[in-house]
Amino acid sequence: MNVLFIAASIGYGGAEKMINFASSYLSDNECSVTVINLDISSQYVNEKKQQFGPKVNIISLGSIRGNEHIYRIKFIFQVAKRIKADVIVAFTMFPNFYARIVSLMTGIPSIISERGDPNTTFTNSLKDRFIRSVINTSEGAIFQTKEASCFYSKRLQKRGIVIPNPIFLTNNELLRVSID
Repeated sequence: MNVLFIAASIGYGGAEKMINFASSYLSDNECSVTVINLDISSQYVNEKKQQFGPKVNIISLGSIRGNEHIYRIKFIFQVAKRIKADVIVAFTMFPNFYARIVSLMTGIPSIISERGDPNTTFTNSLKDRFIRSVINTSEGAIFQTKEASCFYSKRLQKRGIVIPNPIFLTNNELLRVSID
């Protein structure tokens, strides 16, 4: 399976850590994994980047020319076609939006991941309502909390799953903590 992840950045934020964990796990288990690093805004970009597994292919977008959203969508589209992606998995608002647009263009299923509180990311502006309506048509979703899932449509909630952040113990044992 060819999996394409879309990240706003590959710094040390929570979403970035989850992309690292998931992509490294999948690449160690016979999946071909590519991560597109969009470096969306300097506020998200850290000088130190996550250390991904050796089998994970990282592609950074680079400088933006012209309309940044259209440029990013074209870039993701080209990568998805080139690697023959079977699924696109994105994290955070704009990458989720881009993933869904590319999904509609290519027929490749998109899965969004909401690792934070969407109520703090989205406003009630026309632009944000449009973005949310597009994201709501995704084939699947991964939510950090039940409350985050409630922000999205009932249809997407039914196609989604709540997976809380894992906690890694010193002996590398994975313990899942669930708050219901």
